[in-house]
Amino acid sequence: MYKSNNKNVEIGLTLARYALLLGVYGGVVVVAMAIFAMKAAEGETPSMPVATMCIVNLSVQYFAVFLLLIIIQTVRQFSGLPLTKSMQIIQSTVFSCKFIPALSVLFLASRMRSQEVVAGGAPQGWAQDAMVLASGAVALQAITAIISGLLTPGAHDN
Repeated sequence: MYKSNNKNVEIGLTLARYALLLGVYGGVVVVAMAIFAMKAAEGETPSMPVATMCIVNLSVQYFAVFLLLIIIQTVRQFSGLPLTKSMQIIQSTVFSCKFIPALSVLFLASRMRSQEVVAGGAPQGWAQDAMVLASGAVALQAITAIISGLLTPGAHDN
């Protein structure tokens, strides 16, 4: 949120922020689409590795939650509404997404190491299962944060 005595400066900075976000989110969408659209030059296209699927899943969660946070902050800034409950819910959801970058790096490192050890190799089955469980746990934690925030009595949005 940008604070200024001049409302035009606030609007200009917010528009610049959204223009930059459009570039970042556009890049993420293009990369994700390329991952799913990629085909082998010759022969059959192998299935997508579990680590890659989990990283894409986590990336979608991460960017969706932070986009909601930015939208709520912008609405609060320009409408003058406190949106206390919405901010509390999104803040708890953001807290649940703090593990996503670390998990993504861990999954990527595991995949790279397995390919280094065995050409074209994949992480062991239990490691792949743990990746799926960790990705699901983060999603479940975010969903639980949203639901508990909605069901908890307290401050209401105006």
